Amino acid sequence: MKLVITGTKRIDINRDTVFSLIDDTLNELGFDWKWDVKEVVSGRVGDVDIVGEQWAMFNSIPIRGFFNSRPSDTRIKKLAKYGNLFILIRKNKDKETMMLSNKLRDLKCEVAEVIV
Repeated sequence: MKLVITGTKRIDINRDTVFSLIDDTLNELGFDWKWDVKEVVSGRVGDVDIVGEQWAMFNSIPIRGFFNSRPSDTRIKKLAKYGNLFILIRKNKDKETMMLSNKLRDLKCEVAEVIV
């Protein structure tokens, strides 16, 4: 599977906590990263994206950088076609990540939101 890890651009949370959130979310959904995750897709925009890439490197999973700016509808649609599972780690009232989640769900994507 192509796992997209993204979320709030600026978030006060340490790397180990984000690693645990990713692992726990995959486990809760019934996935084993060792067998199921073939690639991590990163928007390369903010803190969660960067730590998601670090998680991929730590677990020897290939990384694909997808975007490098704010998501437009066109880019969201391309990402929705490319990714299989989306883990969105966000602050409670992060409107941009909530909007992304809603658009991905409208496109029938599998989205797991983690609110910190």
